Amino acid sequence: GAPPRPPTLIFFGGNAEEASWILSEARWPPQWALVAVNYRGYGASTGSPSEQGLYRDADAALVTFAERFRRTGIPVIYWGRSIGSPVAAYAATRAAPDALILDSPFPNAGALLSGNPVMRLLYIFSSYSFPTSRFLQQYDKPLLVIHGDRDSIAPFSGGREVFDRAPSARKTFAVMSRADHNDLDAVDPDAYWRAVDEFVATLR
Repeated sequence: GAPPRPPTLIFFGGNAEEASWILSEARWPPQWALVAVNYRGYGASTGSPSEQGLYRDADAALVTFAERFRRTGIPVIYWGRSIGSPVAAYAATRAAPDALILDSPFPNAGALLSGNPVMRLLYIFSSYSFPTSRFLQQYDKPLLVIHGDRDSIAPFSGGREVFDRAPSARKTFAVMSRADHNDLDAVDPDAYWRAVDEFVATLR
């Protein structure tokens, strides 16, 4: 078939990841078009971040993208990293992308506390849920999950759970050996970007 067309990527970053850093520091393929979302309270965005606020920011980003940047025939990928994973999964329920990439995800906020029973008890009383896996129940298009097997923040088992529970029939799980939470593309950049490139190459 015809080679895949370079996609447009809408990137939902992790905690304290500001958009200008995302765009300048990561090794993005030069032919990709990138849209990075600065949540409220991040960068030049006003306000204070909250779970519902992040979802509203995603809604606003999708509206702006549809009005100003969407191009017919160009595949659109949502990419969520860490806390951006539930935001990207939420965005997919609002306007389905052609593909979804989740980097270091977790099924819900409680999974971040799985190794700490005291914190897990406190989570019961928390207002945060970040239900990545629940949002994914409505998503049936291509999915790539990337996770480091030494992740000390979002446990590897949680990333695997996100993948296993996702109903998509076209899903790929990429393990980054010896990688923690914030160094997936640094420990073995060739393996990291190979996983991304091979996934994107399947989009027609």
